[in-house]
Amino acid sequence: MPSRRLTAYLAVVTALGCIALVYVLVQPDALDVLSRPAVVWPLALVMIIGELRPILIARGQADADEVSVSSTVGMALLIVAW
Repeated sequence: MPSRRLTAYLAVVTALGCIALVYVLVQPDALDVLSRPAVVWPLALVMIIGELRPILIARGQADADEVSVSSTVGMALLIVAW
C-alpha cells in the first residue's frame, strides 16, 4: 500500500499536469514547436532513442540498473517549446 506522502505527491503532479494540459489546449500558441524544427526534431529523436536504449549502470556487486534519459530530454523539449 502506497504511503500518504506518495499519494499526496502523485495527486499534486496529476493536478499540475491536468492544469498544464488545459492551458495548452486553450492557448493555440502555447507550444509552438513548429517554429523551431531544427531544435525540436533532434531532441525528439534523442528522446525516442533514449527510451528505447537505456543506459546500463553497474552498482557494486548487484545487477546493473537501467537509466533512461528520455525524461530529461522531454523536459528540455518543454523548455524549448515554451
